[in-house]
Amino acid sequence: MSSSLTEAETEKFRTLFNVFDRRGDGKIDMIDLAMTMTSLENWGEVVSGLSATTLMKEVDTNHDGSIEFDELLKVMENAKQSGTNTGFASVVEMVERATLLRDNTVKEDVRFAIINWINTVLANDTDLKDRLPVSTESDAFVTACHDGLLLCKLINIVVPNTIEERVLNKQDLTDVRIKENNVLCIYSARAIGCCVDEIKATDLIQGNSQVILGLAWQIIQIGLFEKINLINHPELRRLLKDGETNDVLLRSTEDILLRWFNFHLHAAGHLRKVNNFTHDIKDSECYTILLKQIAPKDVNLNKTLELLPERRAELVLENAEKIGCRQFLRPRDIVSGSLKLNLAFVANLFNKYPALEPVDQAAITPETRQERIYRNWMNSLNTKPVINNLHEGCRDAIAPINIVDRIFPGLVDQKKVSYPPFRSEAKMIENCDYLISLTKMVKYSVIGLLGPDIYNKNIYTLLSIVMQLMRSYYIVPLMEGVKVPNEEGILEMVNQKLKAKISGFNDTGLCTGRALLELIEAIRPGSVDQSLVTSSGSAEDNLLNAKLAISCARKIGAIVYAFPEDIVEVKAKVMLTIFAGVIAVERRN
Repeated sequence: MSSSLTEAETEKFRTLFNVFDRRGDGKIDMIDLAMTMTSLENWGEVVSGLSATTLMKEVDTNHDGSIEFDELLKVMENAKQSGTNTGFASVVEMVERATLLRDNTVKEDVRFAIINWINTVLANDTDLKDRLPVSTESDAFVTACHDGLLLCKLINIVVPNTIEERVLNKQDLTDVRIKENNVLCIYSARAIGCCVDEIKATDLIQGNSQVILGLAWQIIQIGLFEKINLINHPELRRLLKDGETNDVLLRSTEDILLRWFNFHLHAAGHLRKVNNFTHDIKDSECYTILLKQIAPKDVNLNKTLELLPERRAELVLENAEKIGCRQFLRPRDIVSGSLKLNLAFVANLFNKYPALEPVDQAAITPETRQERIYRNWMNSLNTKPVINNLHEGCRDAIAPINIVDRIFPGLVDQKKVSYPPFRSEAKMIENCDYLISLTKMVKYSVIGLLGPDIYNKNIYTLLSIVMQLMRSYYIVPLMEGVKVPNEEGILEMVNQKLKAKISGFNDTGLCTGRALLELIEAIRPGSVDQSLVTSSGSAEDNLLNAKLAISCARKIGAIVYAFPEDIVEVKAKVMLTIFAGVIAVERRN
């Protein structure tokens, strides 16, 4: 152990090492690094330019694919001696700031942006009229989120109908009913792809400002980025260069927005190009050109000839206000090059004024409900980068491999996994082959499935593997003490709670939603308002029951990614996950 570090410093770094070491196995692996960096982004830290791969190469001096405590200490000793924190040392500093100070400090610029956005999008909600607009000063926002109602409403703005409004507790807000709202908020946020593993209802109730802001920001980002894709905007194909295919528009939302920004700069005859949302936009020049290109022709924009950077930035935002887009940024945020806020600002501009000419409709396969469930599930498990398209996002197999490691700890040999940047496509295919071999180790049905099929985006191959992974995610934690470690075991546990037994998760009687509601009520008595349950059996009433059941399940803390239509249509594989998620609540308790 280095003598240049004091005993207090060594103890502090031990604490921070444990923050990285999420599974408590005494080492930091690639998954730990990736998850920590995602959490830092959610806390408002800027980690652009850093990757888990580069950090591992910097610190892992014995090349065993993980970071031991002594290796971390060596890096921090060097940083202390040099007086500079770069690379891994800077990430450790961010973790310290986010971990030890999270209850007392927040990123003021992000907090201001969150509150102003919420005040805008929820302005007409009658249930929130007593607390909106929320002041950007003091702890007003934390107080406004105390009962869970505001964040639940925000989720429904971002992804409509995620939460069945009839389930929300709006009156007689006792401690129990407030907790129910906050549990519903957390598990609904998970269902749309937010990472909430470390968030508890008590964090929201007790006013942990950093947790509340981090969750709100995740929700807002999903809303901003959700529709920036080829399905909703086929005209994005205008951003393709000669020889490029639609695949390049299925990747990072940030890359799409950079392409869009530069498309309009080029169309205006502007010589500059924006390569990032930090340094390249600080002088406001490119923003000025972009706004002029996308604004309706009848809007008279200000000329931004000011010499002072903040004044020039203010004129840009005044122009944005003229087209209803003055959100997320203040002049100093432009001048300082705030990545998160500039990206949000540009995403909002695109959503309101894409300003791209229509293209001939080409065959673009829309995302299926099943694919959306899997994508939301994987994103909620902190996959990095965020998966915008299931098949494109899994081409390198990293996300599913990391999920295998999460479900079956110790199975994955990280030395056999390649991470970006890839030297060649062969490395990605090697990952895909390794994923297939891992699934064989856990006895998945993969006959005829080949690694290259994943890389080549064979729909059947990937969906087959991800479906079995999700099934294991639900079943494996329930298997302790159960004689039959499979779907039959879950069915047995379910039938022990039901008055009328079901024959399986494809039982046509499940379409009414009443069996699921009965199970929820059996596990948490009083959690289902029986006056809301319909019994006619009509398609309309069955759908109402299904919506009610999903929100009631989340309200008691069940992990449910499904859609109401999956219940009505009795999608057996999805039904298994819903019932297993509800049963898991009892097991956890």
